[in-house]
Amino acid sequence: MSADKLKEAVESTERLVKQAEAAFAVMPVDVPEFDHVTPAAWLLRNPKVLDAKTGAVPKTLDRAQTIFEAYNKLLWGCCEAQARLVAGPGCLCVLRQPPREL
Repeated sequence: MSADKLKEAVESTERLVKQAEAAFAVMPVDVPEFDHVTPAAWLLRNPKVLDAKTGAVPKTLDRAQTIFEAYNKLLWGCCEAQARLVAGPGCLCVLRQPPREL
């Protein structure tokens, strides 16, 4: 699989997962179906790939950080607004306590 083959699979999106799903969908039946576990497992076995300072790695890590920061605001924002750790309606803060400051 190459980057060009992924783009050819679905030209209407830049989302690699969607491109990979489309590319694998037309492969012969003896090729394993695409799943999210295999790439994650590969990344766990090859963590040095994330040390790259060029290419798509820094941009991808920055995007992931932005997503995690947004989720953290959603999870902790309601409690911070109340200035206490008491969950209000729709608040998910009871699921996990935030780290305590020293």
